[in-house]
Amino acid sequence: METTAFLVSKGIKALPYHAGLSSEERNRNHEAFNRDESPVIVATIAFGLGIDKSNVRFVVHADLPKNIESYYQETGRGGRDGEPAHCLLFFSRGDIPKIRYFIDQLTDEGERFIAAEKLNQVVEYASHNVCRRRRLLEFFGEDYTYEKCSACDICTGSVEQIDITGDVQIIMSAISRTQQRFGIGHISDIVTGADTKRVRELKHNEIKTYGAGKHKDKKHWRFLINELLAQDMLRHEGDPYPVLKITPKGFNVLYGKEDAKALKRGEPVTKTRTGHDPGQYDDAFFEKLRSLRKKIADEHQVPPYIIFSDRTLHEMCRHFPTTLPDVRRISGVGDAKLERYGEDFVREIKKHLGDNPGISVPERRPSDFDSVDRPKTKKKGETVEETYELFKLGLSLEDIAKQRNLTPSTIAAHLERLIRKGHDIDVDRLINPGKRKEIEDVFLSLGQWNLNPVVERFNSAVSYEEARLTRAWLLRKTSG
Repeated sequence: METTAFLVSKGIKALPYHAGLSSEERNRNHEAFNRDESPVIVATIAFGLGIDKSNVRFVVHADLPKNIESYYQETGRGGRDGEPAHCLLFFSRGDIPKIRYFIDQLTDEGERFIAAEKLNQVVEYASHNVCRRRRLLEFFGEDYTYEKCSACDICTGSVEQIDITGDVQIIMSAISRTQQRFGIGHISDIVTGADTKRVRELKHNEIKTYGAGKHKDKKHWRFLINELLAQDMLRHEGDPYPVLKITPKGFNVLYGKEDAKALKRGEPVTKTRTGHDPGQYDDAFFEKLRSLRKKIADEHQVPPYIIFSDRTLHEMCRHFPTTLPDVRRISGVGDAKLERYGEDFVREIKKHLGDNPGISVPERRPSDFDSVDRPKTKKKGETVEETYELFKLGLSLEDIAKQRNLTPSTIAAHLERLIRKGHDIDVDRLINPGKRKEIEDVFLSLGQWNLNPVVERFNSAVSYEEARLTRAWLLRKTSG
């Protein structure tokens, strides 16, 4: 109704069509639209408005469609008379959590996986700098022989594009200098300068490109690699462990013969901290604690966030704990971390207070500390990355579960997400290849992704963790 009211306020005659209306009003509005008495109708796709008009000239999506099939069907309502029609999709990454919320409500685990995969596909469609028509036809198994369709926003140049040649050359160089033998996860580790056991063992920390992209996070480089795959500058090759190969088009960019471009991505909006913000902290002191955390992390050969999260350091900057009991009350500090690192941080905090006698230390009350009488939580995704770092250090699923004081099923769920996101996971370390092949065959023969029927088929000789990880690997392979 809000969209309809907005259009009417701008002088556009529009009618609504959604579940909140009576059936009589819906039918009346539908008929008015079919009869061209109202040039615009605003419908919620969830209600399923059928459109038989042949002269629809515009189809506007105010929200991200839940999958490419739906988008193709809905845009197909336009131009059925053979005359030009325009389709406009308003895409914001803020749409994604809304759709994921409904996906999470699905009770069937297999359905949730498939729905999430379809959402990823439509996000990639909206995000990447590739001819829309070609992407749609390729999705449905058809070849589009032209480089440009001269009709979509990409091909007509109506979207803002940015030059990414420098970043692309960093990626291509890392792939080339490692003989095109590694996947997305390892290449991202190289360009960001990750200090992992595998990088050191392969001496990839000695190549020229190591750390060349450390000024940007791994999320940026993973997105960029997916962009290059979409633009046919890179391709996946190999089974069961796909590696990145540079295409002729990619080599042209690497050697400076062509430029590479991508769609400009909107920067996330961040709130500015003010003096009245209870979350305000001393930025300069935060950098000191970050340096200490980095020093300790380097000594233990783990990523800094394994020591303490930024959230933990922020709280230290706000409350200045100068005793071990006070440190223990900071969010993210457990008994083990207190014993390992507590003294170092207490010493740094005391030194900072001694060097800056004018600092006003707030009175410490239990309500000031997020962790008092509450379970300690991590930011979404952080705990999965911690599992990944431990896996890269050579730990087994069971060892990771023991070290992190989590159940094997939770760790398996973490590894499942990592596999599906394209991280460099050696599945043979998790499941015997022969056994995995048998599990794959059962999934394919059943034609569905539920775990229970698979485990039951093997009379419990296959664990839920093994079935879960095999499913993730199979879905990754079949999704290309």
